[in-house]
Amino acid sequence: MHISCAHCGLQRICFPKSLSSNEIAQLDQIVSSHPAIPRGSQLFSAGDAADFLYALKSGVVKLSRFDQAGNEIIHAFYLPGDVLGMEALDSPVYPFDAITLDNCTFCRIHRDDLETLAQKIPTLNRQILSMLAQDLRLEREHFDQLLNKTAEERVAAFVLSIANRFHARGLDSTSFRLPILHREVATYLGLTPETFSRVLNRFQNNGWLSWRRKQVDILDAEALQALAEGCAQPECHYRARKRG
Repeated sequence: MHISCAHCGLQRICFPKSLSSNEIAQLDQIVSSHPAIPRGSQLFSAGDAADFLYALKSGVVKLSRFDQAGNEIIHAFYLPGDVLGMEALDSPVYPFDAITLDNCTFCRIHRDDLETLAQKIPTLNRQILSMLAQDLRLEREHFDQLLNKTAEERVAAFVLSIANRFHARGLDSTSFRLPILHREVATYLGLTPETFSRVLNRFQNNGWLSWRRKQVDILDAEALQALAEGCAQPECHYRARKRG
């Protein structure tokens, strides 16, 4: 059953953001529900015709591709409220594979219908540009981490980024379910699984984070934030705060 955009709990970060009631009603006319997709399925593959955009309602999706050597390169993880297919708005085909990491549900919009409606509703056009800008910002932050951050800084920044995205959705940002395998996070962060495991063990031993299977609990956000910002020993954050 399709839930209208006006009654969707994710409208604060999806296409309806900042739209009037009348504009949301017009948007709702071009939105349809997509059948639920089980974990481990391909929503679309690189090279498929990029006819649709998919707003993720529940679950987690990874966007990835394989290089010539057969190594997987993970470009992004999508959470509820994120829209897949935006990266193909200027292309006739999708450049990546979209793989469900959990049982997922979507809303589907034909991109021609969205482009036509955006020409009629300037606020919708601005929201599309805002969403594209946010995707670009996250991509640049990720590249910066790969180039300039240590393994521990990357893991801390990743956890906090996911937490902030849950917070933006009005969800618990300190304790949440995250159906992403550790090896997939390691690949995304440019780390070996062994290095990621060592970093995670240190975080857990220090009482900063608990990440067991699919459950993540942030126990000391300030320590993780200090580490993500480049403090090699987050304890210095507390000493500096006391001196202040």
